[in-house]
Amino acid sequence: MTYAEVVRRMVELMYVKHESRWIDPSLKRLTGDFIRRIEERFTPIEGQASLLQNYADLNDPFATTEKILAHYREANTQLINAQDMQHFLLLCQRRGQKPVPFVPSLDENFEFWFKKDSLWQSEDLEAVVGQDVGRTCILQGPMAAKYSTVVNEPIKDILDGIHNGHIAALTSSVYGGDESAIPVVEYFGGKPITSLDDVEKVDGLTVSEEGGKTTFRLSASASQGALPDAEPWLRLLAGETYSWRHALFTSDVFVQGNKFQDNPMRRIFAPAHGMVVEITNAKDPAKTSIVVKEKNHSGGCYVKTVEIRMSREKEILIDLIEERTILGKPASLPLRFRYHPETGPASIREVMEGRNDRIKEFYYRLWFGDEKVPLDAAVTDVFDGGRAQVTGQAIADFVHAVGNNGEAFVERPGKTVYAPMDFAIVVGWKAIIKAIFPKAIDGDLLKLVHLSNSFRMLPGAEPLKKDDVVETRAQINAVLNQASGKMVEVCGTISRDGRPIMEVTSQFLYRGTYTDYENTFQRKIETPMQVHMASSRDVAVLRSKEWFHLDDPDTELLGKTLTFRLSSFIRFKDEKIFSSVETLGQVLVELPTKEVIQVASVQYIAGQSHGNPVIDYLQRHGTSIEQPVNFDNAIPLNAKTELLIRAPASNEGYARVSGDYNPIHVSRTFSSYANLAGTITHGMFSSAAVRSLVETWAAENNIARVRSFSCSFVGMVLPNDDVETKLHHAGMVSGRKIVKVEATNKETQEKVLVGEAEVEQPVSAYIFTGQGSQEQGMGMSLYDSSPVAREVWDRADRHFMDNYGKSFPSLFPFTMLIVL
Repeated sequence: MTYAEVVRRMVELMYVKHESRWIDPSLKRLTGDFIRRIEERFTPIEGQASLLQNYADLNDPFATTEKILAHYREANTQLINAQDMQHFLLLCQRRGQKPVPFVPSLDENFEFWFKKDSLWQSEDLEAVVGQDVGRTCILQGPMAAKYSTVVNEPIKDILDGIHNGHIAALTSSVYGGDESAIPVVEYFGGKPITSLDDVEKVDGLTVSEEGGKTTFRLSASASQGALPDAEPWLRLLAGETYSWRHALFTSDVFVQGNKFQDNPMRRIFAPAHGMVVEITNAKDPAKTSIVVKEKNHSGGCYVKTVEIRMSREKEILIDLIEERTILGKPASLPLRFRYHPETGPASIREVMEGRNDRIKEFYYRLWFGDEKVPLDAAVTDVFDGGRAQVTGQAIADFVHAVGNNGEAFVERPGKTVYAPMDFAIVVGWKAIIKAIFPKAIDGDLLKLVHLSNSFRMLPGAEPLKKDDVVETRAQINAVLNQASGKMVEVCGTISRDGRPIMEVTSQFLYRGTYTDYENTFQRKIETPMQVHMASSRDVAVLRSKEWFHLDDPDTELLGKTLTFRLSSFIRFKDEKIFSSVETLGQVLVELPTKEVIQVASVQYIAGQSHGNPVIDYLQRHGTSIEQPVNFDNAIPLNAKTELLIRAPASNEGYARVSGDYNPIHVSRTFSSYANLAGTITHGMFSSAAVRSLVETWAAENNIARVRSFSCSFVGMVLPNDDVETKLHHAGMVSGRKIVKVEATNKETQEKVLVGEAEVEQPVSAYIFTGQGSQEQGMGMSLYDSSPVAREVWDRADRHFMDNYGKSFPSLFPFTMLIVL
């Protein structure tokens, strides 16, 4: 702490501000003496008079200390040194002084600091920080000992005796011992019930009653009337008596498991144009029901979106209803709560038993209709997405929804119609999304975040096209408990005519805290590595490894460069320890004929371990291959051209063509329950719209050249947001261009998507037609003397810089050949 922070904290803890008094006059003198120590330390002129002339100046300590500290500005930044720290501790222990009401140092004197004269705090609660009785210590005195008549009495019985005795004493003294005279209230701590005459007069609100039903109707648009303020509107719905309905609408928090959460009903029932709320049997809490109706997605009739009622088991049943499903019929998300009026302000508790399974069943109905939910599937299973045919209409609908106007996707007579790379999510969605449903992945789907997605064309494969019949299978690559939640990575493989052509990999995050490591694992393709056997020692070390198995024991390795292509499967015991490790793969050698053959295999299987010795060996002795080479200066592809995408006003079009019916994208009710800023735009829409720009600007609209595209969703996009995209040629990998993608919200300048694409180079031929001998510097005199030669050279230099990030002289530093 700085000197100033120490002084301010002393005043805060020892001066009772709301009563304008020091806890004890001796503590005022203690504070004054430490201030004088500060003056001694920071006074620049020897013999200068103290600014604190009298302890009486500290009758208003806040003004006095700020005035003094303003004069000694260094005290605000200088940390207290060891000598003055010791001086402060000695001041706190002075004889005849009231013990300080804090522990100044966690040292061997802790018991002294903690217990010294602590009983006074229970008699002067105003002097306790925050007037918190929980900070006080009360020791058993003679009066309490008089009533301790049971040996080894459990603490519960002691506290119950105090509690019940207190009630009995109050009943006797206040109500003459007559319990029937004690007034009954629903619960303590609820918000007061006040007059609501003003809210009922709002132009945009109509209230009508018919039979036992009261209907509250809000205006369909701003032009038809203003909306009421949220707080009086919610109190109007809560009613004029304390009940579960009143608690449902007015409580600030609900109890969810072992934590509080903001009351989601206050968000769902926030006033919105077109909302209709019907409350039936409002005066009988046991029979009260509440229904919310809003116009359906086509803007026609009203449909039910929320229904609330009390069950016979005294549970509050809340159904959130979504009509946009794969089968076109409504599905309900059942949420269950219990009403505990005895707990006052937090009287609504969610029933957590089976909650995550109920949410998964709801989402499965959205996406798959009446199929059985695969809750019992193992996380290592393969999930089948079935067979599908790519139709021209499906392609047309998809490119229209994402705004991709590429010529390759337009159907014309006699022309092959291709599907964009992003269309893979349409045919692969079922298999990929099935993988998040096993019960072993115990997460709240309402808190699921789509972290990233990638498409990768397999070598030699052509893009999807009209009339292709494809099959999709998916498996879970990883389930990892991370600081931000549980991450699930799913890889779907799309096959055509029995041959895999594309992989789609998605990462999802269940937000929260998870410790179920018994269900976590990771399978991954390790980075290819090369190890050169430069000496007999290198060969001996490798041969000694139990996991290294030569196909032919007589194979000569000395002088060879070995390529390791491995995959691993790891299960976790906790955050840092593996419960099992398995690494398998090939060891390859390239012959002088350029043929690559296998000479050995790797097989490592172990139980509990702290690392992977195979990977450790390769990282120590090898080098990675097939890795990207990044340019020092990335090359802008769109230059000064603004690449702007506007998010659709409604997400229903993309939901329909993609099959992703997650209601947070289309339903005000569900997005409010999830505490989102609105119906957020699908991440895969943003991915498809941005990736189409890569085709145009990096692949010259040759869709087959885009071999992979991956992106991370780092921010939310809302309807009608303008998203600006920037593309850069950032490097090369295996002869392909690496194109970096960055998309930002134009208004807020927040990043919403970052990604990377690999784009095949167009077929090129480098022809050197000159004959005869060459020499260093050949042609340089011609460059200096001929404007024509100079222009050709400079044009070639610009071409190489724009496409490869290198200048021509850096590629050919010893000679210059100019062919005119």
